[in-house]
Amino acid sequence: MNPLLTDSRRQALRSASHWYAVLSGERVSPQQEARWQQWYEQDQDNQWAWQQVENLRNQLGG
Repeated sequence: MNPLLTDSRRQALRSASHWYAVLSGERVSPQQEARWQQWYEQDQDNQWAWQQVENLRNQLGG
């Protein structure tokens, strides 16, 4: 087990993958964007997890 991957970060990664799927959809409402922003700003682990998703997306050429 990776000692840096706490339960909180694991949960944040799950949430980040959910938000990535939502925000990648064709129709993203302003309410969804606002909820994502709230989630993102709520916790440093969420910000870390979102950065991991962005890093992976960039590595895959997206």
